[in-house]
Formats: sequence, structure tokens, C-alpha cells
Amino acid sequence: MKKKMKSKSVELKFFIIPFLLISLIFAYLIYGNISSWINYNYNYRKSEAVNVVRIYSENLNKSIKAKGLLYELIDERLETASSSLVKNSSYHSDVLLMLLARELNVDVIYSFDTNGVIQFSSSGEYIGWKAEEGHPVYDFMISGKKFYVEDIRYDSESSKRYKYSYTRLSDGRFFQVGVSAESIDEFLQDFEMSKLLGDIGKSNTVEFAHFINLEHRIEESTRKEFKDIVITDSEITEAIDRNQEVDKFSKVKNEDVYEIYVPVYVDSVKIDTLAVGQNVTDFMDDKFNVIVGGFFVLFSFMIVMGILVVITYNKTYKHMKLAYFDPLTQLPNNQNMKEFLDEKITQKKISKKAIFLINMKNFKTINTALGFEVGDLIITEISFRLGKALDKKGILFRFSGDRFLFYNEAYKDTSDLENISKIISSVFDKPFEYLQKNKQIQPEIGIVEISDRYRNVDELMKDASITITCLENIASNHKIFNSEMRDKVDREEVIELEIVKSYKNFNDDIIHLVYQPKINAKTKQIVGFEALARMNSKKLGLVSPVEFIDIAEKKQLILPLGTMILEKACIFIRKLVNLGYADIRIAVNVSGIQLLMDDFVDTVLDIIERTGIETKNLELEITESIMLENYSVINDVLQKLRDMGIEVSMDDFGTGFSSLASMGEFNIDIVKIDRHFIMKIIKGTEKNLITNDIISMVHKLGLRVIAEGVESAIQREYLLRNGCEIMQGFYFSKPLNEENAMNMLATAT
Repeated sequence: MKKKMKSKSVELKFFIIPFLLISLIFAYLIYGNISSWINYNYNYRKSEAVNVVRIYSENLNKSIKAKGLLYELIDERLETASSSLVKNSSYHSDVLLMLLARELNVDVIYSFDTNGVIQFSSSGEYIGWKAEEGHPVYDFMISGKKFYVEDIRYDSESSKRYKYSYTRLSDGRFFQVGVSAESIDEFLQDFEMSKLLGDIGKSNTVEFAHFINLEHRIEESTRKEFKDIVITDSEITEAIDRNQEVDKFSKVKNEDVYEIYVPVYVDSVKIDTLAVGQNVTDFMDDKFNVIVGGFFVLFSFMIVMGILVVITYNKTYKHMKLAYFDPLTQLPNNQNMKEFLDEKITQKKISKKAIFLINMKNFKTINTALGFEVGDLIITEISFRLGKALDKKGILFRFSGDRFLFYNEAYKDTSDLENISKIISSVFDKPFEYLQKNKQIQPEIGIVEISDRYRNVDELMKDASITITCLENIASNHKIFNSEMRDKVDREEVIELEIVKSYKNFNDDIIHLVYQPKINAKTKQIVGFEALARMNSKKLGLVSPVEFIDIAEKKQLILPLGTMILEKACIFIRKLVNLGYADIRIAVNVSGIQLLMDDFVDTVLDIIERTGIETKNLELEITESIMLENYSVINDVLQKLRDMGIEVSMDDFGTGFSSLASMGEFNIDIVKIDRHFIMKIIKGTEKNLITNDIISMVHKLGLRVIAEGVESAIQREYLLRNGCEIMQGFYFSKPLNEENAMNMLATAT
């Protein structure tokens, strides 16, 4: 395990050894060239002069290439900074951009909105500045490009020279990252043409050194009086135009000088011509100058190569850390974990191995309340505690924002896994400095033993997440995964898909309605129906309403499901009215979530208008518990429904915490007495019942009463005797499909 973790690092020796080898080879080459040059030019001065020029020409060529390479490194720095900003794009501020600019080694960072206005600035300047048409920032904004790097230019506001890059986020916002050209120029000044020519001119035997452009003009010179002079000698200009070397003797300041003109190439393309004039009267001094020049080239090369090695090493090290380690806790991260577990899953020699998925149950709430900075401090403290408590027992990973994962392969049986869970739980016993005592972190631990059935990490992590989910309904904070958990989740997924399929395909009967008649006990006439949802799954068969409605609420499907049920009930109302039952009323249950939606009343009105029914034919049922949460909002919605002519009934009255005294404040028309009270009505118990008192009090409040769950003649007679006329239950009829409901209506009339 330790060896695996150690492999996720960058070995410095893999950078130093190639650097030394290349430097030695380069030094050897320089030494050989200088030695050959010196030995040869003892006999032939002309060749000596030619070789001097070639060496400096090669040096200039390498310097120009190095300059271009360093510009590429600046571009890579801008690209790396932009990538980091995209990864941390969820929240920004001026202070955060200032810190990021320091960390990423750039000079300025500006955050633009989708309209090209600066929202945040690392320097705190130019907030609110907007890019106008024709400005480079505006050009990038409308270009559609995700990333772009500019050449060095003058900033339109500060008039300073910068090299800028731009990167765009998926929502249209974008960042501008800049590196000051002054810092670039300062870093590259050693590679400037004038500097290189100046180094050549330091030699006592060199009278001058010129850099001549393609128009025969001296662009740079070691002697200022020659700068900008145009070469007119036809022999020299013709050789320059033909990209040939040319040499000649001449008189300069009464000194005999040997002039050599050599074309300079970069990547096989001629850029200019280098001219060097040497004083041939003191030839022996050239030997020393050539040796010094050779060492200068070697030193320059080693400096450049050293800089490149350091930059490459730092960049590789940072990338490795970003790729495999969490920057906040310094723990191995999710990617590291996946690669590690993937190897362990396929490893057969270890039979006992397990993972512990550690979830902070209430961390998101605490993080929202106290802020992300405090949240990061808490996560850091938790990682430190877990690392200390689990030291040498396995490997700890940071799996996600509020989750850790611990791997162990040293346990003997499940009792060892239980003990490790207790160790993990004990980490959270001590209060955290930043939290109040009543707001401590509550851990949940899902344990999965790695067996041969797992083919990949995704399957393993899915079962760990299932185990965490199953902890919601038990007292313990940890559990070991078993197949029953997977079966339960698989069943919930099937039911979820069936619900989605049902409301997307309106005429599909996976979820259908049945109707239980409401009877006037005196006249025995049907006065209405209660619409009840039923599921007949093609894969699971009949599913309890309690089960599929609970899943719909958990999966946030209750809104489309409730809308579908209401529309199906209204369509049935339309059918009954068309058959002549103009006064029939059908009750439909609605959830608290539906009532809290801003557009619920509009949704109900839209369904009524599309189905063409009267509001008097519709009754909406709510449960007593709904009124206890968001009372004011829901009560206002109920009044709007009543103002439209829709009656509202309270279902299951007596099972909640409301009182008869508070019933008068509810915007309802009907109270349905829960079957719990009806079941107690048996022969000889009348004196001990409070059902008659409930009926009497509800009537005094001006509300009507319906009794549900009536199953015997004794219950009917008791309720009728005490003033409850409307009843429903198996004594009268079980819930019926549409056809049977219409037949019952026809028979009753």
C-alpha cells in the first residue's frame, strides 16, 4: 500500500541526470570545436575568423530559439492559470483573485460577466469596466472561443504592456489573465540581440560586430556609429542576397580588420546576417577570447537548461499533486482512490479487504450556515483526526466534498470492521472548535467488503452509497452492505422509472385511478367519489400507494405525479357530467409540496379549463399534518381555491396535532374523521367514544363531516344517529374502476 502511494510522486533525479548528461555532452562539443578551431587557425587566419563568426552565429541562433521557448513557457503559465480558474469558478472575489494571482505567478486576473463587464479584479481596479466594440476583450467575448492567448500589447487603461490570455466558462462568463511584459523583458534581456552583440564586442580583437537585416541595414552594432548605416558594397550585398558567406580585408580607424559576413538561420529560415570584424594585428589574443566565448556559451546554455528543468519539474510536480492529491487535506484524492481500488479489486492474493465510506450527514447545512472557509477548516480538522486515529490500519482518501473513504485489508472478521467503525465514530465525539455543541458533525459509515463479484470501482462505490442511504431509517451510524440493500434500491429504481413512464405517457395504466363512493347514509344515494391512485407495475405487480408515493416524494416526482392524478380525475368528472350526473363531486388528494408551488392554483385552473368541468364538481383533500408546516402560505392557497368554487376537505382528522379549537381558522369546508375513530365503534362502546363529540363540534364550526373506513352496520347506525350523514368504506363499496363506478351510479339512481 505504501509503495503504491509513493509512486504518485515526482523523482527529482529523473530531471537532474538528463540535465547533467546534456550539459556534459554540450561542454564536450564546445571543447572539441574550440580546440579544432585554435589548432587550425594557427596556420590559417582566414579560417580562424570564419569559425569565430560561426560560433557566435550558432550562439545567437540558440539564444533566439531559447527566447521563443521562454515565450512558450509564458503561454503555458497563462494556460495553467486559466485552467485553475475554471476549476475554481464556483465563487470569486477580489481577495480570492488576488490570492490566486500570487499562487499562479501571474500579475493580474479579471473576472468578466457575460456582457464583458469586470466583476472582480485581483488588483481591485477597473471594477465595472466594460469592453467596447473593437477592443481585444470584446473581440474574444464575441468570438465563441473557449481559450485564447494574445501577443504582448499595451493595456488600454494603464498603458502598460501585458501578455493576456482569456478563458471562457460554460455559462458565458470569462477570465482575463495577464503577465506584465516588463517582467518578461527583464527575464529575456540576456537573450536580446544587443546583449549578444555586446558580448562579442568585448573581445579585444573584435573591432565591430553588426547584425544586418534583409534590407542591408545595420540593425544592431557593437559600435553606435555604425547603427542604421546601409551596406552599399556590391560584393557584400550580393552575397547577403544569395545567403552566402563573404569575407574581405579592410581599413577601420587605421586598423587592419578582417571582416566576415555569415547568414543566421533559425529552423532553416534565414532571419538576418551577422558581420564580425577582427583586428588581425594581435592574433594570439584571439585564442583566449575564443576560449572565454566557449565558456560563455556553455554557461548560457546551462543557465537556460537549468531554468527549463526547474520550470518543468515544478510544473510536473504541481500537476501530479493536482491529479492525485487533495489540495486542502493533502490526502490522496478521488482519482488516486479509483486507481488504487481498481488494482485491489483485481488482486486475488488478498482475501480480506473492505472500504469504509464516511459521510458527514449534516455537513452541508453547517457549511452553508458558517461559510466555506469555516467548512474547509472543519474538513482539514476531520482529515487530521481520521489520519491520526486510523494510522497504520489502512489508507485514507478524500472521496468528495463531505466524504472520506478508508481502505483496510488487515481485518479478520466483521467484528474487526465494527471496531474500526467505532474508531472512526470516536473521531467526531470531541467537539469542533468552530461549531456550537448542538451543531456537531454526525458521521455515517457505509462498509463494503470487496469480493469477487465486483468488476470495477463504480460498482463498489454504488454499494457503499446504498449502505449510506439505508442508514437513514436505523439508529446506528454504520452498517455493513448486504444484498437486501441492493434489492431495495433496485426496487425503488424500478418504481421511480414506472412513475416517470406513467406521467410521460398519460394514457399508460401503470398508475391508474380507482374511485370509492361517498354515500348519503339517509338516502343511500351516491353523492361523490374519492379518487385513489394505484400502481400496477409491469415488473413488480401491484405496488402499495404508500410505497410509490413515498418514492415519488423522495425522488421529487410528486409534482408531475400529482398533476397527472388530478387531470385523470377531472376527465372522469367530465364523463360523469356528460352522463347526466351534474351534481356529482370527486375528491382528489393533494400534497403539501403541490400547495407550496407558486403556480399550483394556476395549474388547477388550467386543468379545469382544459377538461371543461365545473369547479363545484371538484373537491381537494389535504392531510391534517400539512397545516402544521407553512400554515400561513397553505391557508392562503386554500382560500383561493375555495373562492374559485372548489371545496376543500381535511383528511385523516384526529391523527395529527391540530385541535377542534383551531379548526375554525382553517380555510376548509369538510372534515373527514379518520378510520382510527370509526374502528372503535363496536356494540356496547358508545358511552366511551368521543366520535360524537367531534361530529358535534365540527358542525358547530359550520363544517360538514365525512366518516371514512365504515365497515359495519353498527358503525353506520352510530354515525347516522350522531349527525354524520356522508360516509365511505367497505360497508358500502370498495374502490371501483371507472366502468364499475358508473354502473354503481346507474344502479343507485
